[in-house]
Amino acid sequence: MASIVANVKKYDWDTWLMGIFRSVIGGGANGVIAGIAAMGLDPMQFNLSTGLGKELEMFAVSFFLAALVGMFTFLKTHEGPEPETPVAA
Repeated sequence: MASIVANVKKYDWDTWLMGIFRSVIGGGANGVIAGIAAMGLDPMQFNLSTGLGKELEMFAVSFFLAALVGMFTFLKTHEGPEPETPVAA
């Protein structure tokens, strides 16, 4: 068990997790565009007055799904963290 923990500590987990976080936020931000597009396509149902609930629901679902796509795209190219590079003295 100690060798597993020692091996895990040799990888740059902080950078990898930050990459996942950034991909989720970036993907989700792209998903908000779907909510804006919905207002243009069906302004009677999706608008900021009588259709505010529908519009917020569209934003939330689009953000979530696009965030997942962003995360899975990142994970496809970065299956795991890279080994840490030794710091030169």
